[in-house]
Amino acid sequence: MSANELIVAALPGFILGCILFFAGGLVGPILGSGGQDVLQGSSFFIGLIWAVISIRRRKGRARRATD
Repeated sequence: MSANELIVAALPGFILGCILFFAGGLVGPILGSGGQDVLQGSSFFIGLIWAVISIRRRKGRARRATD
């Protein structure tokens, strides 16, 4: 898997994490500082998990295509 394929596979997870982080910043004042911290902290892990799953799927497809 080349570096470009790796970046393309991880990009949706990165974008999702950023969207959730900024959404937490917008909704945070309504929920209070504790709620904002939880939303913004979990956005990092959600984006990271999404990126890892996407990379593993892309690797699996590439491996099946070569077999």
